[in-house]
Amino acid sequence: MRLIYTLIQSLDLLMINLMKYYSHSQLHTIMKYEFMRLILFFDLPVMTPKQRHTYNVFRKYLIKNGYMMMQFSVYCKIFANREAAVKHVNILKKNVPKEGQIRILVVTEKQYAKIEIIVGGKSLQEATVNAESFIEL
Repeated sequence: MRLIYTLIQSLDLLMINLMKYYSHSQLHTIMKYEFMRLILFFDLPVMTPKQRHTYNVFRKYLIKNGYMMMQFSVYCKIFANREAAVKHVNILKKNVPKEGQIRILVVTEKQYAKIEIIVGGKSLQEATVNAESFIEL
């Protein structure tokens, strides 16, 4: 797991360096996919120890599977295309808790980039992991 995390960090740094030499439009032409964001909103009960355990297991599942936290109980993940996002939704449906509310929204990276932050700001992870963070190997 640490190896994968280190690899992702290395790819992020590589992409940041590439962005120094290529314009956004040049990088966009290199990438042939329309990146999609899956935004997951959830409210899970946490009144009992068992419910808190279920909450923590689900949250750790999201992090382990590449989601990043936007806000409390709001996580997102980037996908290479709509087909990959839809396929992941089907996998996700098999791994959700039985209680609570979970909603998803799939948007294009272009739509996601138009999010207006009224108070606060982007986390370092959110600012780094975007469509420009990926290169075609």
